[in-house]
Amino acid sequence: MRITLVGPAYPWPGGLPLLVTDLAHRLTAEGHEVRMQTWTRQGPARLLPTRPLTAPEGTVFPAEPGPLSWRNPLGGWRVGRRAARSARLAAAH
Repeated sequence: MRITLVGPAYPWPGGLPLLVTDLAHRLTAEGHEVRMQTWTRQGPARLLPTRPLTAPEGTVFPAEPGPLSWRNPLGGWRVGRRAARSARLAAAH
């Protein structure tokens, strides 16, 4: 099955990126084709002073920095449409 994970991943620090990355590794080990999308920016610097990491905290899964940014919520729509187009699902009639 093709799966697109959308969430925080390396280079962002913290527990959530580690959990999303672990999920991606586990799904891949189960034989799924996993693609991971992460944000280019997570939020305004004055509210989220988090800086991207220079060295990973755990095992890295290749993530594609997509058009996901807090400044433009339409990026989520683009990622969703792209994931739907790449899906191997067919409508049964």
